[in-house]
Amino acid sequence: MSRETDLAGWIAALSECSRQELCDHWRRLMKTEPPPNISKSLLTKSVAYAMQEKRIGGLAAATRKRLISIAKGGALSTECPSPKIKSGTRLIRVWHGEAHEVLVTDQGFYWRGETHKSLSVIARTITGARWNGHRFFGLRARGTGDG
Repeated sequence: MSRETDLAGWIAALSECSRQELCDHWRRLMKTEPPPNISKSLLTKSVAYAMQEKRIGGLAAATRKRLISIAKGGALSTECPSPKIKSGTRLIRVWHGEAHEVLVTDQGFYWRGETHKSLSVIARTITGARWNGHRFFGLRARGTGDG
């Protein structure tokens, strides 16, 4: 049985656990007492998440830091951070029948003999309109708060 199948089986079995059994799992996984008035549903979901986190890893450090900031009253932004693109990656976009190829370098984005600091500048030059460069080149889906 694979680790994922084993984990899925454990998580599925949580729905059959009593409240006391769930609290015992909580204590074992989180090394704390569960909140006294937590619903069984939330207790089950929390234990399931903790089991997954222990087995396959938790949130990325940047995500964890952002969530802690929000919890402490930091501004909740709909803006998504730009994805990191490895140097050497080639981005290709066909626009009005013409293929545009951009090479990602350590200095920026190389297109038509020039290095640009921003994909948005390249997208604007290609289209003549204001575009988010990451969205134009398909690195970010529409409607993800990128303007």
